[in-house]
Amino acid sequence: MLQALRHAFVQMPREIGPEILLGLALAALVAAVTPIGRFVGTYLADALAYIVALPVGILMYTCSTASVPFVHALITQGMNIGAGMMLLIVGPVTSWSTILVLRKEFGAGALIIYLVVISVLSLAAGIIYSLI
Repeated sequence: MLQALRHAFVQMPREIGPEILLGLALAALVAAVTPIGRFVGTYLADALAYIVALPVGILMYTCSTASVPFVHALITQGMNIGAGMMLLIVGPVTSWSTILVLRKEFGAGALIIYLVVISVLSLAAGIIYSLI
């Protein structure tokens, strides 16, 4: 029992604490800065959100722990909910370490196929989620 408590309250906060703080900081920035909120509400409320969220999610790796508060802040500012779901899917799956390992071990062709499949499936999941 002591080992479980130590893991829950000491080791896990050390491991994921920085990512949680990063996600909260990004969420606070999006929610607090009026021009960002206005931009999100104006331009990311419709289909353009998918076009913006996909490359942003691929290029800006955000771990799943940090991306939840960030995407929540974007959605509360007016972002399309399906694009938010797509960002939650594509961000953590396309970490730089994954991309570099795939390219090194399997080649550029396999990496391109991986990114296309991830992009298409996350786009489909986002569109389906926004329709539900």
